[in-house]
Amino acid sequence: MKPDLTLRHVRIVLYATLVLYRLAWFGATIRQAALAIATVCEPVSNQDREQGVSRKQEVGVLGFFDIFAWIVLLLLVAIGVGVIVLLGLWPAKVARARNHPQAEAIAIGSWLTLFLGFVLWPLVVIWAHMKPVQGGAGASGDGLERKFTALESRLAQLEGAARRMGGEGSK
Repeated sequence: MKPDLTLRHVRIVLYATLVLYRLAWFGATIRQAALAIATVCEPVSNQDREQGVSRKQEVGVLGFFDIFAWIVLLLLVAIGVGVIVLLGLWPAKVARARNHPQAEAIAIGSWLTLFLGFVLWPLVVIWAHMKPVQGGAGASGDGLERKFTALESRLAQLEGAARRMGGEGSK
């Protein structure tokens, strides 16, 4: 049997929608919104009113909307944990993909900063993307070798001069 859609049904749906928006605007919970809509859509019969039974008393301990709210809450917690794990793994994955020599330190730093409140986590991400400089700050490998060779030859000259002076003074 097909139910007839009357003006009363349309009014009930519109009123239920209005109640839902109003409750959502004032920060009502899903349970409160469900109870309000159930009260509007299925009014209490005259016999129930005479006995003092309301629609709120008929709703079970865990109704559909309660279970739905718990599922949404658990889903949000799972998504939050997943985001934290992905943020913890991301700098280490970048460092290993770039063959960074300090990849293990970046991995440890990433997890440590996540547990300490995300304060230094952007620095760890930048560290993972940086190409490490070889030979110190601003020094190139060839220039350093030339300087080292020049210092060795200068040291050999000074040692030779010191031996000559030491040999002349002892005679």
